[in-house]
Amino acid sequence: MFFSSKKKFVLKSIIFIILILSILSSFIICTQFSFEEQKSDSVLAQMSLTDSSILVVHDPIIIDSDSDLDTLGFPGDGSIDNPYIIENFRIVVDDYYSISISSTSKYITIRSCYTESINSGIRIDDTVSSNTILIEDNECRNSVYGIKIRTSSSIIQNTCINNTYGISIKSSPTSKVHNNECLDNRVMGITISDSANSEVKGNICSNSQREDGIHIDNSPNTRVEDNTCKNNGYNGIWIRYSHSSIISHNELTNNGLTIYENNKGDYLSYSFESNSVNAKILGYIESQSDIILEEPIYGQIFLIDCENVVVKNQEIYDASIGIKVLYSKSITIQKNICLENSWYAGIHIEHSTECKVMDNECWFNEMAGIRITSSENTTIENNLVVYNKIGISIDYSLFSSITDNQLLNNTLSGLSAYEIDYSNIWNNTCFRNDRGIALAATADCEIKHNFFSSNTLHGLFLRYGTYNNTVHHNAFVDNNINEHSQAKDDGEGNLWYDVISEEGNYWSNIGQNYTYMIEGSANSIDSYPLSVSPISIELPTLPIPPFINTEKTIFQFYPIYVISLLFVIYIFLKRKRFQYVD
Repeated sequence: MFFSSKKKFVLKSIIFIILILSILSSFIICTQFSFEEQKSDSVLAQMSLTDSSILVVHDPIIIDSDSDLDTLGFPGDGSIDNPYIIENFRIVVDDYYSISISSTSKYITIRSCYTESINSGIRIDDTVSSNTILIEDNECRNSVYGIKIRTSSSIIQNTCINNTYGISIKSSPTSKVHNNECLDNRVMGITISDSANSEVKGNICSNSQREDGIHIDNSPNTRVEDNTCKNNGYNGIWIRYSHSSIISHNELTNNGLTIYENNKGDYLSYSFESNSVNAKILGYIESQSDIILEEPIYGQIFLIDCENVVVKNQEIYDASIGIKVLYSKSITIQKNICLENSWYAGIHIEHSTECKVMDNECWFNEMAGIRITSSENTTIENNLVVYNKIGISIDYSLFSSITDNQLLNNTLSGLSAYEIDYSNIWNNTCFRNDRGIALAATADCEIKHNFFSSNTLHGLFLRYGTYNNTVHHNAFVDNNINEHSQAKDDGEGNLWYDVISEEGNYWSNIGQNYTYMIEGSANSIDSYPLSVSPISIELPTLPIPPFINTEKTIFQFYPIYVISLLFVIYIFLKRKRFQYVD
């Protein structure tokens, strides 16, 4: 049954209206999401003191003694029940400090002030009595330190923007840093050092340009709870030598956690609960065995004192270190994607034995795609490692097997190693790195069947302290293109051929020579260069980076726009072609 022309017109009009509404709803959804994304970082704009009419312009406030408090005439008497109040001042000065307090035992509250200065907006010296200072509801901008504390204090609900350091606390046990906003600071949002038993709760630390949102150093028993850290240069939370601390209910976005301790016991002393990285679980897994982590629910993974654990199928991006293994045995890390992690590595194994890193993809990590430190019998096999500073970095690790990896376009080295004696480096492709493979202080390794091509500098560099390594049946093609030698040897006693078969390596630029001179202080020679490559020298095709949907954007709604627009165009074209009659 066919519709009449009038009915067709009505039907098309209804479709047209529905499609217009779908476009509008898509736009509203996208706009609303964009607003929600920005709102958390712009709350301060609603409460900014920058242009507040209630503030009184004031010269720097410098308090060097109890008598200064009386002289300056602030309300209060300095007792715990009636503290001196420094309130509602705008202090923008070309001096070292806006507010500086030292050598006093009095209770003081600094609140609702706006500061800008050369060094510190608010500075409390270590000569001030502990826990007598309350700093709340201030806004500190454009200084080296927004707030600089050197005695135990309470820093509550302040805003620190565009300083070098937002809030800096040193040698101040039991300090409380609650509900502050530290945004767009050049190095760090909140830094606490040598200050045990402190509390860092409910803060927002975003867009620290160079380093960390929250930085805790040598401060045991610190509580780091309910903080939001987003888009910081390296880490959302960086914590070192602060055993027995509690890390709970923190939300880290586009940055993650880094933790350093001296021994296994200190790592195990931490309490972790309900933290997230990029809206996924931050997994801090201790003393587990015989488990498989294959559901892709983790934004970052730490394995401490674990055995026979498999980590697979995870997609970890924009954390500090993607997957970290410490003091563990027989860990398998397989078929994971580690992308754009901003600290040491996409995958990092340390102080562990018999671990396997297989079939992973590591892209665009700030330092290394894969890093192995102080470990034994590690297998690194069939990984795709692309666009990192260093593809694989391995140090102080014996009996390693590094085979069948694709090390492509890493800005320093495809493989960089230090003290990895008795290791095998076989069948790897090193293509378009700055240097293909660089070894130092390493002995008794076999380097064979690797393909070195189009590396800016040498395909293989045996640096200082290398000795008794054998290099044979590799293919060197167009490395170090502006120089004669595609390899360099500054070690001693390294052999560039196989003694048994009397066969060396293939060199694309050997010309008519019968031997190949290796650049470097060792004056090494490949005495038996190969005229035909022992392996395929087909150049690899650079792969396409994986797409991981890290954040909703307007582009997610493009399919709706495109389909809707096509239907609208179709209707208008049809309307032009037909006459509608009763």
